[in-house]
Amino acid sequence: MRLSLLIFLLFSLSGCAIFPGSNEISHLQHWYLDIPLENPNFVSNGPSISVAMPRSPSLLDNTAIYYRQTPHRIEPYAHNLWSAAPAEMLQPLLINQLESSGFFSVVLAAPEAALSSPLRLETELLRLYQDYQQQPSQIVLALRAQLLDVGQQRVLGSQLFQIKLPTQTDDMQGGVTAMNQAIGQLLKQLRLFVIQYLTEAA
Repeated sequence: MRLSLLIFLLFSLSGCAIFPGSNEISHLQHWYLDIPLENPNFVSNGPSISVAMPRSPSLLDNTAIYYRQTPHRIEPYAHNLWSAAPAEMLQPLLINQLESSGFFSVVLAAPEAALSSPLRLETELLRLYQDYQQQPSQIVLALRAQLLDVGQQRVLGSQLFQIKLPTQTDDMQGGVTAMNQAIGQLLKQLRLFVIQYLTEAA
């Protein structure tokens, strides 16, 4: 009898760690940033630019997906992971946004191409989590961007992007869907940021 009760309690506790308000099974699930790619649109007389791998604090430099239920504390979902670290998935999406802008002759991935391009986009992912402190829950996304003139060794522009987006459902599927939507909005804002600063500097 005691053994049966112990087993029941262990399974009950492990089930609660999946994510808030969920009764799903506890097998490991992997998620990714599924942003539609746009066709490249290069111009022969445009500048070239390199896109650095986004930096991130150690908390986000892994495959954990985070949520928040109380102030000043975020926690990882127990059985849900990104397929790669968010910063790693973000770089090719940044490159695609600049490739499709119709402004550049070539867009390169740094650090390999850092020395061959006069311009460089550097970013830092600061926040990405699902916040359950209100209903419906919302996605919190923050990223800092800097546009650099490599040859002149100066900053052309800097901006902090912050997006909060409500989820359609208070579960993992709703959270990841809203995270993808927030990243999509961020990419559009970043592209506009880069083009505006380069247009003003021309």
